[in-house]
Amino acid sequence: MKNLSSRTAHSVRRDYHANPSVLNLATVLALPAHGVSATATAARKHTYYLDLANAARVMRDEAISMLGRLAGYANALANVLVRFGSDLSIWRYSRSFLHSRKNPGRKFHTSYKPIG
Repeated sequence: MKNLSSRTAHSVRRDYHANPSVLNLATVLALPAHGVSATATAARKHTYYLDLANAARVMRDEAISMLGRLAGYANALANVLVRFGSDLSIWRYSRSFLHSRKNPGRKFHTSYKPIG
């Protein structure tokens, strides 16, 4: 409930349907930004990618200025693409580690409650 804009049923429904639209718009705008970032980071050691969680956050910030007024559309679009390109994450290959558990568990559950 903390992430919703209000507590009424109508606004919850509005927020629920607005999130896929914002993510779709962020994904479409991330395609040209990905190409620019791939050429800009080609000489670096690691491979970089655009984080879609950060892209969705940028779109929530800039969507109103992009869709609200047509006069500042090009400026807002350039701002979005610059912010997409500045929020890159490193892709590290083979980064999976075995999780060692402290208590591996029993083969069977006990059918009684231990005393003490």
